[in-house]
Amino acid sequence: MERIRRRNLDELVVPQPGPCVSIYLPMHPVGRDSMQDAIRLRKLTDDAVEQLVKLGQPRNEANDLLAPARQLPSNELAWQARGQWIAIFIGPGVAHTYQGPGPMNEALFVDDQFHVRPLLPHITQRDRFYLLALSQNAVRLLEGDSAHLRELELRDLPHGVSEVLNTEGANRRYESEAAVHSGQAGKKPDAKGQGGAPSEARSELDMYVRRVAAVVDRHLADVRAADGPAPLILATTAAMAPLWRTFSRYPHLLNDFIAGNPDYQKAPELHAKAWPLVQPALEREREQLHQRLENAHGAMMTGLKHVIPAAIQGRIDTLFIDCTRPRWGRYDAEHLAVEVHDEPVPGDADLVELAAAETLRHRGNVFALAPNTGVRGETAEALLRY
Repeated sequence: MERIRRRNLDELVVPQPGPCVSIYLPMHPVGRDSMQDAIRLRKLTDDAVEQLVKLGQPRNEANDLLAPARQLPSNELAWQARGQWIAIFIGPGVAHTYQGPGPMNEALFVDDQFHVRPLLPHITQRDRFYLLALSQNAVRLLEGDSAHLRELELRDLPHGVSEVLNTEGANRRYESEAAVHSGQAGKKPDAKGQGGAPSEARSELDMYVRRVAAVVDRHLADVRAADGPAPLILATTAAMAPLWRTFSRYPHLLNDFIAGNPDYQKAPELHAKAWPLVQPALEREREQLHQRLENAHGAMMTGLKHVIPAAIQGRIDTLFIDCTRPRWGRYDAEHLAVEVHDEPVPGDADLVELAAAETLRHRGNVFALAPNTGVRGETAEALLRY
């Protein structure tokens, strides 16, 4: 079962044909109490079917639609990896299940779009980071959060200096044989060293670190494009750390690193050393964004009445919003006007959901805002692009 990521959130807020069912369920640790989780999921699934029937969908079609949720507990591998909560999103031709750490309230939404507001604190707190365990004999890239580290599998990642040297040696033998067959054997390579051995000044260690940096940088750039930036911390020796800084171009490398040979350190041990260094960096990023917001003056906006039209127009760069509870109301697209109601009335929508979804849809950033901490107690604050 996949952990929810920013890229998944971007997919969920894309408009699609309804009905859309969103199920949120906190989980018990695997054991006796965990048997209740399957019962509660079945009840939520039954409730979703009844809501769909009330909306006019035939019962057999509603049951077919919710089949993936009913069948989830029977998938032993997925059910054992369900985390502290699961979120299930089901619509015509769509079925996604995600898990994650931290608290989550039980909830069911049946609407013409998926509801993502309960996910926002888990996505926007930015606890994701990477750790590179680098030595002369081995290299591992791990992805982590506030609770865990897990090793990633990267293609083309060398497994030590010796592997790089073996590859380089094979390449040189191939180039020498090619030179013999082409009549170029014995000719001196040009000043750049093309067609010959690498420069004398390039050490074996340089070659190795350069190769690792190329693979890791490429992977992190792809992830950054999909999920946003995340810090990278090194676990390596004092001699290897400056080499990495020379060859890597990843812009979110932390200055601090875990000193020593990481080869015999398992993921929990590395996490215990990394998180105290990573957490302050993540908090600084959020504080810097909020400081930009406070200093923005004319480039900022507060209050759902103003934020929602700007979000729909794609004007919001960063949104801070209280997503602990819904705020009910409606949006008049013709007049770009928002009505906020103390209690929901027929035809209302969750305005917090609307503001967050539209900001995400236009590739903006969303951060959870603690209740009553906004400017003048506002529920939403936005830093504008223009």
